[in-house]
Amino acid sequence: KEELLTSAEKSLPTYHNKITIAQVTEYDYLEVHRKISELVCDSSCDEFEMVSKIKLLVPEFKSNVSRFSALDRDSKAIAN
Repeated sequence: KEELLTSAEKSLPTYHNKITIAQVTEYDYLEVHRKISELVCDSSCDEFEMVSKIKLLVPEFKSNVSRFSALDRDSKAIAN
């Protein structure tokens, strides 16, 4: 099983060189639930607004060469 970590998260070594223990960032469940609920929108939803909200939830996601790359952020926490 493979698990992905963000750049802000670390892994600690164990007795076995191929096994590590992840130190992951913990988020408040209710805050994350509220943010995800805000993503639900109707057909008049603006794409840039939607992608901007997604990037607030997952700041490590970079659009690279898409038209949404202007929305990329360097933040490492869920914004309020």
